[in-house]
Amino acid sequence: MTCPWAPSHHLLFVQVCARKVDLEKKPPANLVLLIDASGSMDMPDKLPLIKSGMRTLVDNLRDIDTVSLVEYGREVRVLFAGVPGSQKGRIMAAIERLRPDGPSPGAQGVKLAYAVAQQQFIAGGNNRIILVTDGDVNSESGSSGERELEDLIVQQSQAGIHLTCGGIGMGNVKNSRLPLLAEMGQGNFAYLDNEEEVGQLLAGELDSSVSCVAENVSLTVDFDSALVKGYRLIGFDNKRSVIEDSVSDLAGSRLGSGHSLLVLFELAPKIDSTGADTLAGIHISYCLPGQHVRRMMTYRCPNELVPFDRSDINLRRAACVALFGMKLQQSGYAGAIEWADVEKMARKFFTGTTYLDYDYIEMIGKARKIYERRR
Repeated sequence: MTCPWAPSHHLLFVQVCARKVDLEKKPPANLVLLIDASGSMDMPDKLPLIKSGMRTLVDNLRDIDTVSLVEYGREVRVLFAGVPGSQKGRIMAAIERLRPDGPSPGAQGVKLAYAVAQQQFIAGGNNRIILVTDGDVNSESGSSGERELEDLIVQQSQAGIHLTCGGIGMGNVKNSRLPLLAEMGQGNFAYLDNEEEVGQLLAGELDSSVSCVAENVSLTVDFDSALVKGYRLIGFDNKRSVIEDSVSDLAGSRLGSGHSLLVLFELAPKIDSTGADTLAGIHISYCLPGQHVRRMMTYRCPNELVPFDRSDINLRRAACVALFGMKLQQSGYAGAIEWADVEKMARKFFTGTTYLDYDYIEMIGKARKIYERRR
């Protein structure tokens, strides 16, 4: 489509989607719940929140799923292991008995949880540790112990046991290691501050969205030099070294069922004197879960330009979000677009009738006040 902030440029949207897996065909789950029961969890918005949020997960367990519960605090212990999903009452009763007390030996808890996950391992299943804590997982051995823990997490993720982390009541996770540990464990991370978010994270570990349908995914776009004289991948303005890396260094992403990823390119077009009908070739390289044979999908992007005002509403909204990010970064690529223009565009395409729309428009208004005051 035409580019709203650079009239002489074009925008190319590349959306990669994975179709949803049949819910009835989901593999059985081996879930190890690792709960921080230290003294710092003795607050209404911490351990009690976890207990109430757990019910969504327990209600969605199937008979073929198994659950284990490990706590760390005054003691590091296994409360139960390998309980089938049919015994929902027993699972919830044990969760309700959790009491906060003592220090926070998180590293010991993680190691014990992996031992339990190994004992209950289901070949071809969804083997996962779900850690919920209000702080980082620190080792008593210092940096050497932390490296040992990270090596364990990576090794176990390669063996098929993944780690999901939830940070509850942390206020600010900017300097937390939890997102890094979740990434190493090929799991998910979420900041939790209400019951709904706890329930979404926990129940999500049973949902098809966590089922891996493709591993080691990389995407390559080859533009026709007769039609494009320059391009940039929006969002990587300050990461030029990443773009210069080899494809092998950029590969490694995993796609789950129902996963959707949207990539935006800004193009400097050439006058078409060739009559070319293909703007770019898009290649997706991937492996099926647990396999090492690389597969390839190729799509030819047609050379068909759509005016911005006539394009799909969702793509116009995506362009608005990209422009907002550029303004926050004070990017020179935003051209002469002012904050008033950003806000006007957002109000046009985000109606404000939903919570997310309202929150987004409000965030733009706050940013405008801050940035215009600086100027």
